[in-house]
Amino acid sequence: MELVEVLTTEGKVTTELTTLRGLILPVEWDERGAIRSIAVSTNSEEEYLIDESPLADELLAFLRLRVKVRGSMREKENGKKFITVEKYEVLED
Repeated sequence: MELVEVLTTEGKVTTELTTLRGLILPVEWDERGAIRSIAVSTNSEEEYLIDESPLADELLAFLRLRVKVRGSMREKENGKKFITVEKYEVLED
């Protein structure tokens, strides 16, 4: 299956679902220290920011745990990668 990328004003968007495995890590905090955003950090040390959604809120409970997430990915022109999670699974060590 070939991965198709579409160029938009925000960068590249994949038109198929992507599966990533890695750790859920916090990447941004507000002024009071509450986590504002999280990411999946893969074994190859790539970081995919998780778009806000109800599933992203659920993933907060699994900080620093290994997960498998599936969703659509996009890359902004500045090189930051994002994933909109449609499904996830917590992996056992």
